[in-house]
Amino acid sequence: MIVDSGKLALTAVAITPPLPIMLFQMVAGMKDRLPRGFPVKKFLLLVWKVLLACLGGMKEVTKAKSLAREVAGLPSMHKGMSPTC
Repeated sequence: MIVDSGKLALTAVAITPPLPIMLFQMVAGMKDRLPRGFPVKKFLLLVWKVLLACLGGMKEVTKAKSLAREVAGLPSMHKGMSPTC
C-alpha cells in the first residue's frame, strides 16, 4: 500500500493534538519511568518517520532554510559553508 506523504502529513498535523506533538509528549513522559518490555527503538523510529512525513526530507529542509535566509536578508549558504550556532 502506497500512501501519499502529503496527505499523511496533513492528517498527522490536523488531528488534536498533532501527532508529532503527541509523540514528543510521550517521549518526555518516558524519561521518568519506562514500561517493562516497551520497544523504545521502534517508538523512536516511529517518531523519526512521522517527522520526516510532516517536515519532508533533507531536500525540503534545505529549501526551507534557504528561503528563510532569503526572507531574513542573509547571504545564501554555499556547499562549503557550515551553519554556526
